[in-house]
Amino acid sequence: MPQPRNSLTEQYCISPTEIFVSSLTVMEVKYGLAINPQRAVKIQSIIEILLG
Repeated sequence: MPQPRNSLTEQYCISPTEIFVSSLTVMEVKYGLAINPQRAVKIQSIIEILLG
């Protein structure tokens, strides 16, 4: 039986240029950051890399 794949580990193996995000997902992320500004400050640089 094959080992289950760890999605977080696999994300680190994928180049950011190979990741595609839907416009709905972008809106959901922006909404989440807007309603939780404290968390937004902590992860803003990561979000900019993924959505930039």
